[in-house]
Amino acid sequence: MKIITRNEAIEIRPGWFRWKIYLEGEGSELDKIEYVEYVLHPTFPNPIVKVTDRESNFLLEAEGWGEFMIKINLFMKDGSVKHKEHWLQLFEQETLH
Repeated sequence: MKIITRNEAIEIRPGWFRWKIYLEGEGSELDKIEYVEYVLHPTFPNPIVKVTDRESNFLLEAEGWGEFMIKINLFMKDGSVKHKEHWLQLFEQETLH
């Protein structure tokens, strides 16, 4: 299974960012995922977020001021669970068109 995580961020006021994280991979691989559980920093009011939207590549959007490690649990349709981690990067990133 070749699934990677990506994040994008934009500064919306000094030191405060709107960010998103999502999965990338072959459609057939992403189709094997039932849902994704993102485990955010414990300072978030709801640090465990379940995302079921396959069409968005299991996109999660949030805001914050600090970088941290996001733990990612991929709950597969076959009943297994895969674990990943992603360091959230909060700096302006250029979007390629």
